[in-house]
Amino acid sequence: MSPDNNISIKVQNLSKAYRLGLKEVKHENLINAIIHNLKKPFQNYKRISSLKNINSTTKGDDLFWANKNINFDVRQGEVVGIIGKNGAGKSTLLKILSQITEPTEGRIELHGRVSS
Repeated sequence: MSPDNNISIKVQNLSKAYRLGLKEVKHENLINAIIHNLKKPFQNYKRISSLKNINSTTKGDDLFWANKNINFDVRQGEVVGIIGKNGAGKSTLLKILSQITEPTEGRIELHGRVSS
């Protein structure tokens, strides 16, 4: 058996990004509010069309990387624990491994059952 045959989970360059909500904008006067509201549909269209173009070089105030460039292998019969502080991306990683959530970038190979 070659070393690659007994790998149950192989994770390569795994990353997951989320878009956060927009900040509330306060206007100085009524004219600015009207102009902002007229531009809003075009800005929303631009934001929505950019959602499918997220990669590791994408930047923005509304972009949060829960996991970035994770690499590891789990061999058959091994038990793995994931530890870290609150907000470190542990649950996001488990959701991706359980195929509940799609990764933004990277690749996962699963052989056999995975339980979290």
